Amino acid sequence: FRTVCGGGFQVTDLAEGKGGETFRHPSLSAPDFVVTAVCDLPDGGFVASVNPQKKPDFGRVTLLRRFDAARKLTATYRLEGFFYARTLRRDREEGVYLLAWEKGFARVRVPAEPDGKAEVLADFRQPKGRNLFDVVPALNGPGYVAGCGYGGGLVTFDASGKPERAWFVPTGNGKASLFYAQERPDGHVYLAHWTGHGEMDSRKGWQVVEFDASGRVAWHLDDPERFGSISGVVVLDGAL
Repeated sequence: FRTVCGGGFQVTDLAEGKGGETFRHPSLSAPDFVVTAVCDLPDGGFVASVNPQKKPDFGRVTLLRRFDAARKLTATYRLEGFFYARTLRRDREEGVYLLAWEKGFARVRVPAEPDGKAEVLADFRQPKGRNLFDVVPALNGPGYVAGCGYGGGLVTFDASGKPERAWFVPTGNGKASLFYAQERPDGHVYLAHWTGHGEMDSRKGWQVVEFDASGRVAWHLDDPERFGSISGVVVLDGAL
């Protein structure tokens, strides 16, 4: 697993039970920058999504920092108008990534060579609210599945970016949000049902919810004594 934190990332080998590579870089570090995600490149390098912090000269922009296999910074791409990046994931097409940001998500092509220019292929806006937290390519169709943050819904988009349907958790205080969702090959979706930062917020709704392919709640985690307000979930399928 790779954990993005503290101005870079740390790799943990779960099978060996020990840490691997740890990487830090000033261009990814607070107080001026916050790195939100890291994706590998075919050449052994990686690209990172970065939010500038309190730097008026940057304006509303997300930066993509490109590093080569030797971990040298080789390029910075500016995505104007895309601010508060949350996650960056690979799309189905080689060299294309999905950037979740404050108002929706974008499909972005990163050039094969560092001296090229990053290209925004499409900008998909969430139906309502803000803080789209994560988006993944759908496993059961050509579209996308997104947790729309403060919009409160799990939304599926078709390939053109049109919202197809929205699912909502039938519990909570009316202010709960959906931050992260993971679709399964059978059409079921697991999602993190974030309900707030406070110590007692875990009591405002279920912590994790599983929808079946029709949108019906198939299972939920409801244990506020053991689990707080959850913003991320990964289904391991017994891989360990």
